[in-house]
Amino acid sequence: MGRGRFKSKRIIKCCNVAGIVILVVLLSQTMIQFVQFLTYDEPLPINESYHYPIDLQKEPCDKSGMTLLTVVTSAPMNVLNREVIRETWGRAMKESKSMNIIFFLGKGANDTAEEIIQNESELFGDIVQGDFLDSYRNLSLKGLHFMEWTLRNCSHIKWILKADDDVMINPYSFHKFLQRRKRRDTSIHGLIIKNGTVRRDLDDKWYTTELEFSEPNYPSYCQGTTYLLSARTIRRLLEVQRQDPKPPFVWEDIYFTGILAKQAHVKLSGMNSMIRLDYHPPIRKGWYFVGTHNLSQANLKNGSQIIWNSMRNYTSLPTI
Repeated sequence: MGRGRFKSKRIIKCCNVAGIVILVVLLSQTMIQFVQFLTYDEPLPINESYHYPIDLQKEPCDKSGMTLLTVVTSAPMNVLNREVIRETWGRAMKESKSMNIIFFLGKGANDTAEEIIQNESELFGDIVQGDFLDSYRNLSLKGLHFMEWTLRNCSHIKWILKADDDVMINPYSFHKFLQRRKRRDTSIHGLIIKNGTVRRDLDDKWYTTELEFSEPNYPSYCQGTTYLLSARTIRRLLEVQRQDPKPPFVWEDIYFTGILAKQAHVKLSGMNSMIRLDYHPPIRKGWYFVGTHNLSQANLKNGSQIIWNSMRNYTSLPTI
């Protein structure tokens, strides 16, 4: 009888200890969320070390009632990609009341590329250029430049959509999606990749050295074709990045939506069913984003127009 009572006391004691541990964990998570809630709106000083040879400053975000800025990261020589976007979904965003679009580029590798950028900028007035060489292994540097530019000029805009220049977007369906989001949403929304394998093959396009990233798998991240985040979340990512003594990791999507997001306790939210990385007809109603990188340059214009027409046919085309 005495032993049974002693066992019961031990069980009760263990349960109490376990309960306290669980409570501490829950409280600590709540405190992290509370601190984030307080600090997300704290102003972050402008980083004056970032320069922009072509700068639209606050003009793209001057629309009254605007809620979304789409930043299309583009390579200097991808003139046709930008042309296709301007003639389709980019025009719809530019003409809308709640959205706008800019193209974000680095510096060209030669005078010809620089002349193309300058002429295009003067003609369309929708290009921002960062002061860095535009190259594949400078993608994270491009990301830092566009996020710092956004913080400097568009911090009052609720949503920032990052998109590559080889994706077609349905702004009408996406507008409805944004209207359903919570006001204080601080997640990063995109196509989530889990347990991505680090590529160690020297011939691989995404080759990564042990020095650059030592683990065999990446943290969960949003694939870089397109992802959505709030201006407040950008502020949080930059705050963490500025405190990190290490140089930016080479791959932009993994760096911002994986490594920095994890450090900043920013959650990822899946839009996997809305994103189609390759174009294969027919276009489905639920696809808000369709990649066009599998289209040849000769077929890019025609193929993109087919996608755009299909998107519009599936949508009631509300006022955006």
